[in-house]
Amino acid sequence: HRVVRSYGGEDYERQRFLGSSEHNRRQSLKAISTSSIHNQLMQLIIAIALAILMYAALFFMEQASVGSFIGYLTAAFLLPRPIRQLSDAIENYEKIAAKATAAGNAKKATEALESAAARRVWLAEAEKGVAEFN
Repeated sequence: HRVVRSYGGEDYERQRFLGSSEHNRRQSLKAISTSSIHNQLMQLIIAIALAILMYAALFFMEQASVGSFIGYLTAAFLLPRPIRQLSDAIENYEKIAAKATAAGNAKKATEALESAAARRVWLAEAEKGVAEFN
């Protein structure tokens, strides 16, 4: 054990600790509010797209058989799940990167950010595919 003498530096260190704690609290609140808004917004966009898709399917597939209509709608309703999973994975990797950065583990933070970036590319491709499907 080592004795550290601060000579009255307690107030300075306490203020520094409180400042860091407040900064961490604000950053955590921002991350939570952003992720909750993002998930709800994505679900709203997907629900609107599916409603438009159903209307268009009913309008344009008047002559289609019941089986092809059900097949089309089944495919349309199965598309949002992978998009939601990719969004959740990106959010998770961003949290891991933030925790690793706070802990001083630059390697783990870089790996997590690279994984999130790769999944963003996949998400963009999936969203483009949904747009082409619609």
